[in-house]
This record gives sequence, structure tokens and C-alpha cells, in this order.
Amino acid sequence: MSKQAISTEVVLPLTVDMQRTITSRQLARLILHLLIRNDDMPPAERSWKVSYYPYQLSSIRAFEIIGHAKPEVPEFRRKWNEAITLLRSKAFVSPDPTQLDRDDFMFPTSFAKDADLDSELAPLQSIFPNA
Repeated sequence: MSKQAISTEVVLPLTVDMQRTITSRQLARLILHLLIRNDDMPPAERSWKVSYYPYQLSSIRAFEIIGHAKPEVPEFRRKWNEAITLLRSKAFVSPDPTQLDRDDFMFPTSFAKDADLDSELAPLQSIFPNA
């Protein structure tokens, strides 16, 4: 699977070592970054750059953060659940009302501004120092 760059130095999917060291807050910031990126893309661009439903958390996890054929470390599952709970509790995401599975389909909200995210969650630079 090819690696995708979020910014100049941030590369996904996460390595097994990164899965072990990333915190729940950092993971929440990364998830939200990907949701915002998908939301900001024009539909025509999104249709060829994103090969999954752009607001589906399980797809973001499988396609972007973990990668298809990469192993997932056991402690990463707990961090994922904590990250999603944190995003919901801070109102940074809201359920997609058009989907039946309201737990897996989330939109970024207007509260998800970079300044708020850096102070409430973690700056991307704390996850990827060279970003």
C-alpha cells in the first residue's frame, strides 16, 4: 500500500511503533485532521482521492491510519475508542444524519478549528515532530 502524506513530513499509515506510542489525544487530532481534509475537498476531487466514504470512521481507520495489510497492535484499539469518545465529548464531530450507523459516520463540526484542536487535543507536530 502506498503511503499518504498529510503534510510535508507526516506519513500514513502508522507504523506498529507509532501505534504503540501515539496517545489517545494525538490520535483524536489525527482522525479529525483526516475528517476535515475529506470535508474540505471538492466532491470531484474527493471522488478520485478518497477510495471510501469520507466520513466513515472504520474506513479512515482501515484505509488511512492502519492500512489494509498492516497489523494492529492490541493497545491501539483502546486508544481508538478513547479518541472517538474524546472527539464526541468535545463536540468536534457529530453523527451523519443520513446514515443508519450513527456511531461510524461522523462529520467535523464548526467547533473543530485548528486553534481549539491544538489546545484541546494535540498539535500534529506532537505526533509527527517534522510536520
